[in-house]
Amino acid sequence: MVETTSKENSGVYFDHDNNSFAEQSGWVGKDDGLLVFDKNNNGKIDDGSELFGNNTILSNGNKAANGFEALKDLDSNNDGKIDNQDTNFNNLKIWQDKNSDGKLDEGELLSLAQAGVKSLNTNYNNSNEVDANNNAHKQQGSFTTTAGTTNKMNDVWFDVDLAKTIETDLVEVNDVIANLPNLAGFGNVHSLHQAMALDTSGELQDLVEQVISASGAEQNDALTQMIYHWTGVEDIDPNSRTADRMYGNVIGDARKLKALEELMGQEWLGTWCGGDRDRNPHGKAALILLKAFDDLQLYIKDKLFDDNNNDNLLSKIRISTNDEGELTEVHVSTFINYLEFEYADNPQQTLNQLRQVKIALLKLGDVGKQTLAALEQAGDEDGNALAQMLARDVYLHLIGTDGNDILTSGSGFDVLEGGNGDDTLNAGQGNDKVTGGAGNDIYIFNLGDGQLEIMDANGYDGLKFGEGITKDDITITQEADGFVYIRINNTTDVVKFTQASTTSTLAIDYIYFADNSHSRIDANVILASLKTLTEGNDTLTANKDGTNNIQALAGDDTITGGIDARNNIDGGADDDTLTGGSYADSLIGGQGNDTLNGGNGDDTLNAGQGNDKVTGGAGNDIYIFNLGDGQLEIMDANGYDGLKFGEGITKDDITITQEADGFVYIRINNTTDVVKFTQASTTSTLAIDYIYFADNSRIRANAILVSLKTLTEGDDTLTANRNGTNNIQALAGDDTITGGIDARNNIDGGADDDTLTGGSYADRLIGGQGNDTLNGGNGDDTLNAGQDNDTLNGGNGDDTLNAGQGNDKVTGGAGNDIYIFNLGDGQLEIMDANGLDKLKFGEGITKDDITITQEADGFVYIRINNTTDVVKFTQASTTSTLAIDIIYFADNSYIYADTILASLKTLTEGDDTLTANKDGTNNIQALAGDDTITGGIDARNNIDGGADDDTLTGGSYADSLIGGQGNDTLNGGNGDDTLNAGQGNDKVTGGAGNDIYIFNLGDGQLEIMDANGYDGLKFGEGITKDDITITQEADGFVYIRINNTTDVVKFTQASTTSTLAIDYIYFADNSRIRANAILVSLKTLTEGDDTLTANRNGTNNIQALAGDDTITGGIDARNNIDGGADDDTLTGGSYADRLIGGQGNDTLNGGNGDDTLNAGQDNDTLNGGNGDDTLNAGQGNDKVTGGAGNDIYIFNLGDGQLEIMDANGLDKLKFGEGITKDDITITQEADGFVYIRINNTTDVVKFTQASTTSTLAIDIIYFADNSYILC
Repeated sequence: MVETTSKENSGVYFDHDNNSFAEQSGWVGKDDGLLVFDKNNNGKIDDGSELFGNNTILSNGNKAANGFEALKDLDSNNDGKIDNQDTNFNNLKIWQDKNSDGKLDEGELLSLAQAGVKSLNTNYNNSNEVDANNNAHKQQGSFTTTAGTTNKMNDVWFDVDLAKTIETDLVEVNDVIANLPNLAGFGNVHSLHQAMALDTSGELQDLVEQVISASGAEQNDALTQMIYHWTGVEDIDPNSRTADRMYGNVIGDARKLKALEELMGQEWLGTWCGGDRDRNPHGKAALILLKAFDDLQLYIKDKLFDDNNNDNLLSKIRISTNDEGELTEVHVSTFINYLEFEYADNPQQTLNQLRQVKIALLKLGDVGKQTLAALEQAGDEDGNALAQMLARDVYLHLIGTDGNDILTSGSGFDVLEGGNGDDTLNAGQGNDKVTGGAGNDIYIFNLGDGQLEIMDANGYDGLKFGEGITKDDITITQEADGFVYIRINNTTDVVKFTQASTTSTLAIDYIYFADNSHSRIDANVILASLKTLTEGNDTLTANKDGTNNIQALAGDDTITGGIDARNNIDGGADDDTLTGGSYADSLIGGQGNDTLNGGNGDDTLNAGQGNDKVTGGAGNDIYIFNLGDGQLEIMDANGYDGLKFGEGITKDDITITQEADGFVYIRINNTTDVVKFTQASTTSTLAIDYIYFADNSRIRANAILVSLKTLTEGDDTLTANRNGTNNIQALAGDDTITGGIDARNNIDGGADDDTLTGGSYADRLIGGQGNDTLNGGNGDDTLNAGQDNDTLNGGNGDDTLNAGQGNDKVTGGAGNDIYIFNLGDGQLEIMDANGLDKLKFGEGITKDDITITQEADGFVYIRINNTTDVVKFTQASTTSTLAIDIIYFADNSYIYADTILASLKTLTEGDDTLTANKDGTNNIQALAGDDTITGGIDARNNIDGGADDDTLTGGSYADSLIGGQGNDTLNGGNGDDTLNAGQGNDKVTGGAGNDIYIFNLGDGQLEIMDANGYDGLKFGEGITKDDITITQEADGFVYIRINNTTDVVKFTQASTTSTLAIDYIYFADNSRIRANAILVSLKTLTEGDDTLTANRNGTNNIQALAGDDTITGGIDARNNIDGGADDDTLTGGSYADRLIGGQGNDTLNGGNGDDTLNAGQDNDTLNGGNGDDTLNAGQGNDKVTGGAGNDIYIFNLGDGQLEIMDANGLDKLKFGEGITKDDITITQEADGFVYIRINNTTDVVKFTQASTTSTLAIDIIYFADNSYILC
């Protein structure tokens, strides 16, 4: 295991990316080592380029992808490892950083040999492993020790903080820069002193001095430019980081982003909502980045002044303390002398410095206050500007940036301007004015702060009171000057802010208190407190928006909530009229006869005690009614509304009636309390959709409606609610109950003869005792009829029908229906011609317990053996489908319809005729007799004809036909069929498709007729290639006879050029013979003069015998033809042929294709034809023509005379062993031929050259020693 340390605990800073900044980094454990290469031989490992990782520079100048790729660059012999056979093996070292300081110390560097390393393997696997120290082991491989073991070697990508860096190459800093403020470096940015020293233009130093001497906006501008120069981004185009879509240049000045990138040590990269990455920020990201730059400015400003100048100046002030450490005196004379000296040369800078010191003293508590007092005493209001500033209180005018600023001042008269951004402003003690500007600002005011004036018309702004100020300590008023005043009781502290009129919004949107006990006051409450509500009859219109919390008093009050507000209104006592707005309002009437109108929105209305009227209006409203509330009238025709009863009222305590006035009344039993609401008729919906009780039980509207429709022990007629869920329990009597068309209906008809009808959804109908009629309607219904003689109609949908006991009739209708039948159910008649329907038998009924018959009435009967139970269903004829498609049994076994149909078609020991099911799968086993069985045209037919002479016919799919004993006729029809005619004198036709014919030893005579598809003959055990003889006889049939038996297979072949009925023959040992081999075997070659035209295509392997043979290969075949002895004429086809002449004067014609022609002995004529041919005429006086293409002519020692005629292509003459350049003489003679004579022999090659300017028939001459001559 490779061990590491975390960047937080390692203490290591290392320059991984060779930019002169060492980054805080995770590091290698002290027990493991880093592979290094000291490339500059300076005895140090300077940076990441001398490690092996993604900062290693390869020999091509590029950076490596990872350490293993860098290692591969040193594998000089490319054997996949670095060992002593590689050039730089001895230059590689192991750095064991024993003290984990990131610096190479004495004794920490080992050679590979010293470390016991034999070789470093360059192969690796990528990994997602990240160890506990957050270092990623991205590539993992191994090394081999000198002891022969293999250990781990990983490329560890150390966890690095690119912002936390240390400079590695420091320059000398002069005294002027040394006396200026300094800032530590970050990321890729030098410390401020180093940056000024490296800046030969001096511009950065000038900007630092401007920041120190300037104030206000001028100081802020100088600070921004100083940051640009310090980070080296001053020359960046401000528009260079414009977003490439939608937002444009939302960052404003690209230098701000680039400065942040330099300080963080890495480029910023954002993500669009679609996942695309972009280095240019969009709108939301720009806000965050700009705030980060503003925060950076504040941080740098604080550091420049607080940590440098002020410390230098404050050191000139001395204090005296007593023995208890208490301050006794402040000595400021040295400080004042310094100021006066500096003031003479640079008055403005000195005044700015004094101002900064006084601001710093404000933050130093009692010591600061006494020091300020001593400075004021040393000043003079009538003196020069320096003396006047010493004598006066600190007057702060703090101006924020566009970011989120924190502005804090002390005592005195201060002005704070937050500018843009979400600012926090604390003016402290004194008579102060503050403006937050744009943004959501917070103003802080503490006890004793005096007077604070807030001016703010932007954003969502808050006033935060400190300790000692609670809600009870303030009084809010609005005075003649138009200001709202918040006075702290019993003090002179006051906060004032603007409000132009009673209808406008305030400069403050909320007030917070230090006790945090729900102690927040929103602006609308402040405004409401300015509107006085009395014990009399008040009229109030609340704030238009926000949240209005209004508590009225006694009196007949009329209070209207804000139209766009959330209104929480309590009318108090007496007769009130309360009106809500467009949002979720809470209206409380209280005692008295109140009228409440919720308006739009989901409102909660509690009218309280009295005779009240309430209207919820649009929205989902809740009406509250408690015990003793009296009379409540609800008017509401919109939304999903609820009535909520309080404690002491349960379902058993209410009585619901509908009276002559059309209202529904809910009376609280044994009280005068009543709630009434509208329902226009028995078919309409209610004003209330549900009722809640305190015990969390509820009643829905449909239950209320049903309770208004009384069902009796007599004959009832009821139409249930149109929608919702209808749960209806009828009683005795012949009831007619119709469910809601758009409802879910659960209807129990009870006793007697009921008619129940469902709707469009999944209904549940229960007939009970009596002769019931159940109509499911649309939807997936469940119908349970119960006892007696019932009629069930499922209607559309996938229905489940259980007629129960009795003589029942059921129709499933459209859909995939299930019929349930249990032992003892009696008689069931099923009528169904639609869908995939199932009959499901209950416990006690198995396959062995039923008998299936088809009787004269056309019905199929399933009788339960030894009972009177029977199920019958329709089947019009033997070819139609059944009403039932599957029968299920309780043991999960089943029977398909085709099996039922097959069981209805009885096959005997006699001569049977059967047409199987049209589709599905037909498994038919015939018995003895001359049977005629026709499979289903669209079925998969597996037919066994049994004994005797059968006629079997398949369909359009893959059929299996077995003839058995007897003289059978089999016709497979379309499809890929398997035909096994068995023993006898049989005739088989496969028809269209790729068919297989099976023939076993002893099967007798088989005649195959097939002109379609790719068909095979499969011989069984005991028949091999050696056991058959193939002949073609005078009748035109091909005969395959099984040797030493009377078994024979014959099939058609019209002529020697046509294809066979059989395309291949298979044997039990998996060997095969293809059709072209059969055809060749039918063409007998003799010792005489034979003429043969081979198969048109495929591969023709032909061995002729003696005689002057003429053999023509197939035009589209690959022809391998050996003419044998005597004078043969061999011709190839269009592909690469191989022709061998043998002894005799042969003529070989290659035809098209890249042919190989070998003529052998005697005087031969070779013509290669088109293609790149190889021609070897052999011994004799031969003539060869290569034809079109790049041809090769072979000539061996002793071949005699060869004449080459060729004017096409790049042609070669290739001499065999024993013929070298020195063995030939080339001449051109009077006949125009070029002659190449083999010295000291009679061998000669001659070829044409028309003139000295034309090309030769031969372009190159090759020799056996690989030398050549270009012609």
